[in-house]
Amino acid sequence: MYFVTTSKLLFKFLKGEIMKKSYFVLALLTVTMFFALTESRAQVKLQDAEDRISRTPQWSLYPVWGLRDVLNRHYNLCSEIPAIGIYKEGSNHLEIPGYRFRKRLLVINMNENALEVAPRNLRQSITPGITQFQNIAEVLFTRDNRCYVTAVITGNFKLREYPMVGNEMNISFHGFLTNIFPHLEEFSYDMPVGLFVPKGVGAAKANNIPVERLSNQLVMCSVIEKIIRAHTCSPNNSRFKPFTTISSFWTVAKVGAFGDTIIVTYHLLLNSKELSDVVEHIINNATENRHYATMLDSIRNVADELEVDEFSAGILRDWIDNVKHISRPF
Repeated sequence: MYFVTTSKLLFKFLKGEIMKKSYFVLALLTVTMFFALTESRAQVKLQDAEDRISRTPQWSLYPVWGLRDVLNRHYNLCSEIPAIGIYKEGSNHLEIPGYRFRKRLLVINMNENALEVAPRNLRQSITPGITQFQNIAEVLFTRDNRCYVTAVITGNFKLREYPMVGNEMNISFHGFLTNIFPHLEEFSYDMPVGLFVPKGVGAAKANNIPVERLSNQLVMCSVIEKIIRAHTCSPNNSRFKPFTTISSFWTVAKVGAFGDTIIVTYHLLLNSKELSDVVEHIINNATENRHYATMLDSIRNVADELEVDEFSAGILRDWIDNVKHISRPF
């Protein structure tokens, strides 16, 4: 609307039909409002998301929404996004078995436009029977489904360094499970999960996450009595293996009696500590709405600056370009 109004006013002014100063000021004001809106309406910087894994800069596309506070204080995990790490059995009686997580560097809360560009298999897994030209957001709304879509960059491990390229990783959906068990200390659930469009990742030796489909995976949260009482996540499943410096993929998970609560995540994995540190610095310096596009462009350029291999650089470019496409004002 602002663009049409501005065009008409400027056209009349140039023809000499608007000569009064007040109309000229109005035209300039409208132009200013138009450019301000087109520059800032696409995304908003929110309060950092914080859980046991990391304190993560959080952005949201319009309509603005934020990650909820942690639902289950015993596990302290965000409920709308999965986590990535490795499972350790515990090498001695002092070490608690469970997941060692990698830091989240960035969370972008997406809108329905992300589902319009999502791969066909993923759309079918979210809403079976959806056709190519149906508005998936509208279908989810009519079925009273809740769907959380995020784009997440994951970096280095939080506390200790472990190999990332060639090391088997796990995807933890335990935080999502707190949607139905927000207060219990112990619970388990067979959750339909799946990984889609894997780039730079391959199969683990066993207990892989289902690929290009949804299938039930056991998710458990339990109490371990050792020297201290500890709440731990298990089992050692939903596995995959990164084999490039940068990897990407989508994940989907569902909870509820009819799978009516859904999380969809577009992952970018930085499997190098140096790369993770550089990107984390870029993200932490983007503090205002106007920095969003510059932040994404700077992350995209990191592959060339650090001379990352061509396959990894291509994965990074593709992820950033897709996020920028979804982020544009429609």
